[in-house]
Amino acid sequence: MKKLFAAVAFIIAAVLAVPPVTAAEIPDEALGVYSVITDKDGSEQIAGAPDVDRVEESQEYNLYVGSKEALSVGASGSSDKRFHVEFMLPGTTKQVYLTGLCAENVDDIQQAILANYIDNQPFDFEDLNFIDAEKLKPEQSDTYLCWAASCANMLTYTGWAQKAGFKNEDEVFDLYNKSFSNNGGFQYYGLAWFFNGVALGNNIGITAPKINNYPNSGGYFSQYAYDTVCNWELIRSVKQLNNMEERIKSGCGVSPGIGIYLNGTLRGSHAITLWGFVTDTSLDKNNIDRFRHVFISDSDSDMVEKADRTLADNKIHMKPAYDDGTGRLCFDYDEYEEPLTAVFEDYTYLLPYKSDIPREWDMATKRNKVKYPDLTFGQMTLSEKKYDSEQVTLYESGKKVYFSYEVENASDKTYFSDVNVRLNVVNEKGQEFLSDSVRISRLWLSMASITEKNYGELAKLPAGDYKITYKVNENHPVTEAYYYNNTYTLDFKMRDSYTLGDCNKGR
Repeated sequence: MKKLFAAVAFIIAAVLAVPPVTAAEIPDEALGVYSVITDKDGSEQIAGAPDVDRVEESQEYNLYVGSKEALSVGASGSSDKRFHVEFMLPGTTKQVYLTGLCAENVDDIQQAILANYIDNQPFDFEDLNFIDAEKLKPEQSDTYLCWAASCANMLTYTGWAQKAGFKNEDEVFDLYNKSFSNNGGFQYYGLAWFFNGVALGNNIGITAPKINNYPNSGGYFSQYAYDTVCNWELIRSVKQLNNMEERIKSGCGVSPGIGIYLNGTLRGSHAITLWGFVTDTSLDKNNIDRFRHVFISDSDSDMVEKADRTLADNKIHMKPAYDDGTGRLCFDYDEYEEPLTAVFEDYTYLLPYKSDIPREWDMATKRNKVKYPDLTFGQMTLSEKKYDSEQVTLYESGKKVYFSYEVENASDKTYFSDVNVRLNVVNEKGQEFLSDSVRISRLWLSMASITEKNYGELAKLPAGDYKITYKVNENHPVTEAYYYNNTYTLDFKMRDSYTLGDCNKGR
């Protein structure tokens, strides 16, 4: 272990000694250790180790030893400059991706990751200013607010919390603690309240959390509809695990919902925050065994007794992941004495804050999901089978393609009227292959409720690239909280059978 730390320290020191030069000035194998900085336009500069504080959100740098890439570091895109690292474990087919790292600790984390992974030992990072909102000791007011702690982590990591004036995840968690009753909830609904002040799934039922000052709390971003910046997905297949992995790599905050089992019996549900994976690159993406470890933070792991959650250690945990024999991704949950198993059931994700994220500009909208309905789309699918829930975007030309859609009222205000939906399919040349209007009669859509699924089919489309577009409440006969979320589009491809297996394997 000491030799490895010393070797990494030597590498960093050697890189610092390399003067900045242009790529054209570096002959092959001329440098033992160097870095390549890649800019947003694809241009590269070969240099010594860059100052991580100066890495822009669209940049990354790759550390090389000779011709071999040792490490990749890039900015996560959040406003307070968080970073991710990615590298292969030496001598293995395992790849590490870990995000949520702060600038001042990147060098230390690089060394710790290399040291611990090479020995294949789990590790914790303490006192690293990591994003890890913690509950207080049991019998406090936040015992069941794991979902709120995860919301706080996601909002802080993605930069939305800072944009709303909060310093860190602990301040955001305190806000949730003051604003909600101590009951189990859902991360997606917690984010909906933070953005638009709505009570989706709350203030109803016996066990759901109640908003203490509803409707006069939350609502920090009235110009954004929550359903355009966050969403959730059930995990029932490897494809959905892959989707979750891609969300993390794209800079989203991700919070899985896990089922906690004892000897196969569900004992409860919990929310955690996910920060990365160790994956085996020798295995196909459709093989669940590809996921070897997960990086998580957990609001139950390091609780403090005093009424000040800022005193809790901020830790990240690496957990060996495995298939429990039923095709579900699991890890051992060791926060309690019983031999518990955590199973990934679903995940909520939040886009990172950026100035170019779509928002509502139409001044005719009310931007109030409490007092006005807000029509948008629920689950949308394009598939080879009529009732298939898997999203597919590549088909053989001439074959039938089935589509389905749901209309959702993403607000607290009950909607009771007809719903008009327009569908349109065009190819890359703008040629129209479908134009249809559908009226769904006299709907009663209460908070966050959806219509029954509507189905249709596309037949005998020739080879080409296509876009299917759905629009609800076109021309705005109904006054809504938002109009910019009334449209959903999806790109898909049709290919002749003799080319389908050549260069268009992805779905």
